[in-house]
Amino acid sequence: MKKLEKASIAPLVIILLSIIVVFLISRIGSFLVLTGILPWYLFANINGFRLHHFVYGNILITITSFFAIGLGIRKHKNWFALFYGIGLGLVLDEFVLWMGDISQLTSYVLFIPYSLTAITVASLIIATIIMVRLYKK
Repeated sequence: MKKLEKASIAPLVIILLSIIVVFLISRIGSFLVLTGILPWYLFANINGFRLHHFVYGNILITITSFFAIGLGIRKHKNWFALFYGIGLGLVLDEFVLWMGDISQLTSYVLFIPYSLTAITVASLIIATIIMVRLYKK
């Protein structure tokens, strides 16, 4: 019985780890581009607006949600959790865009305000849910 309970938290663990890893990779990647180590074309532009990974994250979350919720596919929930976590990590990393800060769309900044806070809060919530599920009586 205990194994079944632990198995049910696998998607949450995958989401949590995906968020953290994607945040680290995106910050390191941005640093490497801004310092000139990686090429600038990695920052895609459309008519002068920088295509932030916030956009890619929303696309991943939308597609994953459509398959998992809209179509009710349950067979590959760990894969859905991985892609959902990657999308959520990308979106939370540029949290200030949720607030409608349009100046960020054309800027090339390394640290976006409140992104670390958003990642930390989301991670703590998911970690708390995992702990409650692991230790519930």
